[in-house]
Amino acid sequence: MDEAHLLSLTSNIGIRQNNVYVKDSQCLETLQDLIRFLRRDSTSERYVMLQLSAWNIMHKDLIPLILTYSQERNLVYHAVKLIAFLTLPTEKSATNVQEQNRAHLNDLNALIENENIFAIVLGLILEPLKQLESSGGANFKTNESKSLQLILTFYRNLFIIAEEENNTRVKKILSSCLFKYNFLDVLLVLVQNHKKILGHEDTALAVEILQLLFRGIPPDKLAEELSNAQNKDQDIFTHDSLKFPYQTKKHIPRFNGKFEPKSVRRVVEMSGKIKKSHIHPVLCPEKSYFIDKSIPQFWVALLDSTYFGAFIFHAWRDIVRTSGDVEQRATEWQTRSYNLLRFSTFGLRILSKFFHKNALKDKISIKCVADIFDSSFVHWLRMEWIALENKKDYYGANIVCCMLVEITSIVYNISVHGTSAEKDASKFLIRELYFKSKTESLLEQVCISLKSFKSKYPSAYLFSLINLLSSSLTIMKTHQSQYEGIRKYGNIHDNSIIYYHMRLLKGRNKNESLLGSVYIYLQSLVSANCVERLFSFRHLDCLHDYCVMSRREPEHISEYALLLQQECHFVLNCFHLAVTRPAEHLNEKKRLFLEVLFS
Repeated sequence: MDEAHLLSLTSNIGIRQNNVYVKDSQCLETLQDLIRFLRRDSTSERYVMLQLSAWNIMHKDLIPLILTYSQERNLVYHAVKLIAFLTLPTEKSATNVQEQNRAHLNDLNALIENENIFAIVLGLILEPLKQLESSGGANFKTNESKSLQLILTFYRNLFIIAEEENNTRVKKILSSCLFKYNFLDVLLVLVQNHKKILGHEDTALAVEILQLLFRGIPPDKLAEELSNAQNKDQDIFTHDSLKFPYQTKKHIPRFNGKFEPKSVRRVVEMSGKIKKSHIHPVLCPEKSYFIDKSIPQFWVALLDSTYFGAFIFHAWRDIVRTSGDVEQRATEWQTRSYNLLRFSTFGLRILSKFFHKNALKDKISIKCVADIFDSSFVHWLRMEWIALENKKDYYGANIVCCMLVEITSIVYNISVHGTSAEKDASKFLIRELYFKSKTESLLEQVCISLKSFKSKYPSAYLFSLINLLSSSLTIMKTHQSQYEGIRKYGNIHDNSIIYYHMRLLKGRNKNESLLGSVYIYLQSLVSANCVERLFSFRHLDCLHDYCVMSRREPEHISEYALLLQQECHFVLNCFHLAVTRPAEHLNEKKRLFLEVLFS
């Protein structure tokens, strides 16, 4: 690295005169040279980036340059490109990871302190998006596509920095700044017009931004808030009925577009130089997450159409096309797959809660995820699950399993509460998932995974497997003719599977979903006349402990916990009857007690 040459370049960007930043006559060429310096620094330690960060180029030159010359599009473009290179994610193999992370965090804080820069960056593609939405225009031009990819990379980098910092406060402030400038509206337009304007790399960036943006927000809570607003006959598009831990006075109107409901405010074109704002959001200390008022608007607009499913299917097709690339891209391909699965699961979980509570039925239908329920996509999920388990990647297997839990939950709800057309579609999906063949049955696969599960594997994966088994049993119960022969699928009442269900009771887990899964599994044991498989000292001890524990906290017990308590009592009573019934042989009772005692 030629440090002297690099220092001379930074001095040619511009200078502050009388509190006004004045660019150098060679400013644009200097930015291009610095970009070349960063691009050529191919080492994972990234010494050029660290040196520029040490000279505080972000706060001293780049930010005031963009704020002062916001109307010079080409200059802003190259300044943002330089920032994108400076904030590229740190490679895990680097020997100075912490040093790079500190430099990135300093740059992010500098950007947040000058939050108007986010509006200027979005302005690079604002006009093309407005034309696209107002007239349904053609595909983006080459320079517009480059600007879009740059902007997506810029924001992706910032979210990764906030995520790496593992500081919810930093991410909250960053998200709040972006929401004020209608960042979600831009993402919504990109999703809805993905076939026109998103290339392969752009789609991957958009998916990664979306999953990073919503990570940490409980989808159950978001669905609950939306349902409550609907029950109170509130228009969630015009009333701020959601908890909003940020209080800000400044608002930039959103750009108009055909995606918006009629009740959403129209916008005027953002123009002119933006003055620096010193208004900072006020954090709500009692929450580790926040629900901005634009988030429910985004999701209802997305789910009130086929855009969500179509976008996920489009992104999946891109991933499948690149799956045969050279081996060195395997890590990148895996990351893209995980990002897609996480974001898909988030949306499906919101939809699942809507169908479970029968809420927002007039706004949201199963059509929004019809593409996701394509048989080829579901088959790919199952094959990925098997492949990840074979590679002992249980983190990835858990991600796939979580998505299958939501898919099976939605399939069950539409098979019970859906329209006649939806019920017919659910029958086809259930056949594909469970009855096409024994070897391809989802129930068979989940039983195999549970029987091979080891205590050293992630507990989250165990929870996902148990939930998936529960939703599968619930679905198959609705098909009584097939349910009669359910035990031939994977031997669901295997001792190892019983053990992991009992272990959840022993651990006194209070998660309502898991308690419901254990209850459904115990029901299946009783229905299949296999209750005697629970007659071991270890299992009976777990059942007894749970009954005692639940009686101590009667005021805090949930619906599923109460049902589970009753089922545990039933099993214990069955054991009591088995022990006290008249025996044909004198030593039978003694033998049974000894079996239970030493099992």
